[in-house]
Amino acid sequence: MIVFLNIINYVTIDPLTNNYVTEDKRQIIFHGVNAVKKEFPYIPEINANKQDYNTTIIKKDIDFLKAHGFNMVRLGVMWPGVFPAQDQINTTYLDEMTKLVNTLGENGIYTQVDMHQDLLSAFTCGEGIPDWAVSYQREGIKNFPMPKYAEYERNPDTHYIDKKLCFSQGFANYYDSDLVGNMIECLYASDCNPFQSYTDPTAAPEKTLILREELIKFWVAVADNFKDNHFVIGYDLMNEPVAGNKNEHFDLWKNTTKFDETVLTPFYQAIMTAIWKVDTNHIIFFEPTIMAMAKPPGFPKNGPGSLVNIPSTSQSYAWHLYCMTVDSNGEPQMPEKLCSVVDDLWFEKRVKNGRELNLNGMVNEFGAVPNTDKFWPTLRHEIQLFGKEGMSWAYWAFKPFGDITTAFNEVEGLNEGLFNSNMTVQKEKVKILSHPYVQVCAGELSVNQFDFAKGTLTIKMKAGKVGEYSEVVVGSLWNGFGRGGKIIQGNTHIQRVDGKVLLHNIVEGEQVEIQLW
Repeated sequence: MIVFLNIINYVTIDPLTNNYVTEDKRQIIFHGVNAVKKEFPYIPEINANKQDYNTTIIKKDIDFLKAHGFNMVRLGVMWPGVFPAQDQINTTYLDEMTKLVNTLGENGIYTQVDMHQDLLSAFTCGEGIPDWAVSYQREGIKNFPMPKYAEYERNPDTHYIDKKLCFSQGFANYYDSDLVGNMIECLYASDCNPFQSYTDPTAAPEKTLILREELIKFWVAVADNFKDNHFVIGYDLMNEPVAGNKNEHFDLWKNTTKFDETVLTPFYQAIMTAIWKVDTNHIIFFEPTIMAMAKPPGFPKNGPGSLVNIPSTSQSYAWHLYCMTVDSNGEPQMPEKLCSVVDDLWFEKRVKNGRELNLNGMVNEFGAVPNTDKFWPTLRHEIQLFGKEGMSWAYWAFKPFGDITTAFNEVEGLNEGLFNSNMTVQKEKVKILSHPYVQVCAGELSVNQFDFAKGTLTIKMKAGKVGEYSEVVVGSLWNGFGRGGKIIQGNTHIQRVDGKVLLHNIVEGEQVEIQLW
């Protein structure tokens, strides 16, 4: 009799294979979801009595994730939540986040901690930096969202912009505004005070701080809080960095290799060094800029941390894959197949980049699709791309959590989460995402690809130690899967037990190919 235990140990990266492994040295593959609450209180509702399609992660939600084979959450641990005021850590917020991480972990679900941002600030129709750390305007910089659009009216008390006005344009367009571009350049710099006049450095600022140093304080506090937590995979340093002020420094938007090398690398190194001083247990994830697929990465081989004595086995290359040709409702524009064509190009480029860097990789955002039949072919195609390389991934998003940068979440029946507003499941979306897959591999996995047309899972792996076994997880919408199987190459013993399919190693080091249905 085989007994499955939800025992979670530190996840590390195998130096020989660059695969994620647990302490038993079996490879683990993550299929996860994103959960990011971008506004106050910056955490999903975890103490609610009733499950909600938009706001909660309670026991029923966790049971749902577990039943459908998900084993990771990319969780937004937000800077304003940790530091509601300068140098004042909100320990209650960190305690509540720890409670959520531990509850997920006790149910077999790991957490990737994400410093999430879009457009950097609530003052610029986004989120990320606390209000106390930036201003809604800067002397010498055009007001938001100029020059892309005419200046937006603000609430005279909060200086926020009305949500409907923000939604009048796609949020990514606001990266073309001077204020957002200047703010992000200030964050990257080692000596920038965002309250200092941009054109007159001799003028006295209304407040004195160095923005990057404040971000480092955030990461030190977060790393110190989670340093001994086995349920945490690691830390994603910053969501979707862009190359600064497009109107002033278009050369960096055009030459992202140079941007990676001259801007992102030292920025990441400063944060990594600070984290490493308090936590050497966890993986540090870093993202490339989100533009310019044609350019090679400008990061050093073995990652930015390699130049500051952080091993490559403690770094991971995280990136996102999205259909770039969608309308305001998140649906693919005609011709719909164009999504898959562009996805192929981006995917191949990013995989190649990871290999050039000699680093493990993860797609920790993709999807963001409404509940519409038009997108299912693209979603299936993306899943098959990931499986072709045996990659880990995290769908955006488990629930909307009041997402302030996605307008179609406000439209009934279209939200990007996994539930409708009446708490019925978006069944086709969930079925695609919860397809059977190898979750734990006793060996080295190279292909973990599900064919939706045929209903078959193709597995290619190098077998590990004799007596050990790999685990294929079968979600509840795929009951009956695994009753058929064929060994195409090599030797293995196939066993179906307790909603899983086990693949027992027979010859160590042997190349094995299996097809299950």
